[in-house]
Parts: sequence; C-alpha cells; structure tokens
Amino acid sequence: MVNLPFTIIATDANGSAANNDKLFARIYVDDVIYDDAEMTRIGATANWTVTFNYKPQPGDGSVDLDGVGPLLVGQHKVRVEVTDGNMIDSRQWTVDVRNTIPFPSLVLNIVSERKALDPASITFTEWTWGSETAGSTTLAGKKYESLYVAGSFKRAGVAKFFLWALDLVDGVVTKTAAGGKWSFNENLNWGSQTRRVSVKTDPVTQVNDIFLTNLSNKYGPFTKCHQLSQDER
Repeated sequence: MVNLPFTIIATDANGSAANNDKLFARIYVDDVIYDDAEMTRIGATANWTVTFNYKPQPGDGSVDLDGVGPLLVGQHKVRVEVTDGNMIDSRQWTVDVRNTIPFPSLVLNIVSERKALDPASITFTEWTWGSETAGSTTLAGKKYESLYVAGSFKRAGVAKFFLWALDLVDGVVTKTAAGGKWSFNENLNWGSQTRRVSVKTDPVTQVNDIFLTNLSNKYGPFTKCHQLSQDER
C-alpha cells in the first residue's frame, strides 16, 4: 500500500508570533484517531501547515464500512480537526481504496500446522519444498479445490518424503485445526526429492490423480526422431 499525504493549511486570524499562539491538528480515519501533531507556522504569516501520511491497510479496499449506507466498498472517511485550544474547525474527505493485490482471506503456516501434531520435543530439520500445485473440480453443484505441496524433511533424524494437501469446498477448509487443516501423507515410496507435481482430473469421476516425479524438466528437440545411419543398423 502507498502513503497518501494530506497537507493541511490553516489560518489563525487573531493569532500572532508575538503572543506565541499555536495551532494543532488531529486526523481521524473512519472516526478513529489516526495521528496528531503541532502545526508549523509559515514564515511570519497567520498561516500554519502540517502534512499527514495516510497509509491504507491490507484489505481496506474490500471493506464496506456502513453496509447499505452511502459509502461504497473500499471507501473510507478521513477527517482533520484544527484547533488553537479554544475553537475547532474541521474538514472531511472520502478516500477510495483499491486493492491491486488480492488480500488473503486465509493464511496458514503449514510448518507450524505439522509440528503441532507432534510433541514439542520432536525436532524437524532439513526442509525441502517442491512447487505448489492446485487442482479443482465441480461436482453436484459444489466446487472442490485442493492445494498440493510436495517435499521432504527429517523428523527426529528420520527422512520423510511428503505430499500435503489442503482441501476446500466452496472456499471453506474442510478439516478442523484439531487434526491439522492439511492432509498429511509422509510415507511416500520415494527415494529422492520430489521435483515436480502435476494433477490430472478424471473427466467422468472428477477425481484428481496426482503425479510425482524426481526428474527435473527436460529440454531438447523432442519433436524429431533420430534416424539410424547405415553403420548403426
């Protein structure tokens, strides 16, 4: 998110440098105090200035503050009050916030999720990770989505080659925290690091078949077959 500066210039008609008058400003965002500061006199004039930086929070572009009220989704109120200690004047703006990067609605630390299933005395070391692979199907009007992660680690010194899956139905995680939100498969018949994971959905059953390989991608002129010479035959 970027900072949005608000520069305030206020005039104190009956104030002067001789009597040490000062102006103070306070900024509110959505009726909650955000910052306050003493204003700076501009030369020997009766004008004062201060600049506030408003930085929207992640997700502010998706918030609807008043539901059916006049504010639209992503709109926020910014109000500034200026006072000399006796009188107060204020101005208010409506700020439109747009999220250029989708804000996550679910954040899971999968290492912590996995460790929580074992006693704290168990050590986990030498983590390796493959690329994540997503699969989704629609069945009986529901959307089934899965995120697959493959890799390896050592649990108490013993190597484990894993395939972990996070399953969602219509955007909701199907497993509870008590047993771990992820499905853990850590006894793969696998002798080396998983380098690639791919998912193929059966068009009839809508079941996701998961393919693992320890081979990296190959490069070369695979579209041409080698023709044997007379000496090679």
